[in-house]
Amino acid sequence: MNWGWRRWVIGLLALALLALLHRGLLFPPKELTMVDAPCAPVAGTSQMVPRGDWAAVCAYHADNARLIAAGIRPRLVLFGDSLVQDWGKHQPALFGDEWVGRGVRGQGTTRMLARFRSDVIALKPQAVIIVGGTNDLIAADTRIGPEQVLANIETLVDLAEVNGIAVILTTLPPVGHFSNRPGFAPQPFTARLNQQLRDLAQRRALVLADFHAALVAPGGTAYRAGFSEDGVHPNAAAYRALEPVVRSALAEAETRRNKAR
Repeated sequence: MNWGWRRWVIGLLALALLALLHRGLLFPPKELTMVDAPCAPVAGTSQMVPRGDWAAVCAYHADNARLIAAGIRPRLVLFGDSLVQDWGKHQPALFGDEWVGRGVRGQGTTRMLARFRSDVIALKPQAVIIVGGTNDLIAADTRIGPEQVLANIETLVDLAEVNGIAVILTTLPPVGHFSNRPGFAPQPFTARLNQQLRDLAQRRALVLADFHAALVAPGGTAYRAGFSEDGVHPNAAAYRALEPVVRSALAEAETRRNKAR
């Protein structure tokens, strides 16, 4: 065996070892149990989400506690997936104690439901904008169909309204393709869900922020030129286009709320 083959075999064995360690098969971790402080920092790490926190309830635990302790009520919570999480990186000046971002990368609406109380209701915001459904296209949380996605979102609406929080719905962005699902064309499902979201907004008298219309190419089903690097996530230019859409929707939601008082 020459050195080239030896290096190849050693590399393959190292990868297999890393995979076993990652999956906990070589040294199985202790079984999880209920604890008093599930969101306590993990010793020796800077983990935002502890192992086993499937819904990422702990992701914003510390900042939620800070806001609640200070008696700060946000004007708006942006609640959702990576579209929200990445927004702060591109426009950090938008976010603080008035506009609060609560996005978790890779989440679908099932996991969003699990953390809605801690990341939205507990903060007692004036309004919430719900940005979800894109990751459900690739069943990121669980096997799911359009009707269940809509049911999850309407449950979020119910929870917000019963707690006196004004709701703003959004449409899904114009995803062209998913690199990890090369044979899947998301456009028909996106169009169906967006129509259902528009119908839901009309039926429940909710404000709709039409992200899809703001981002889609004229006459197309993908992002406008210069609005996405990967066909899935908005870039800085796209977020600048979305900002006035959110501001307009928030102003409308506040106007409606004031008239209803």
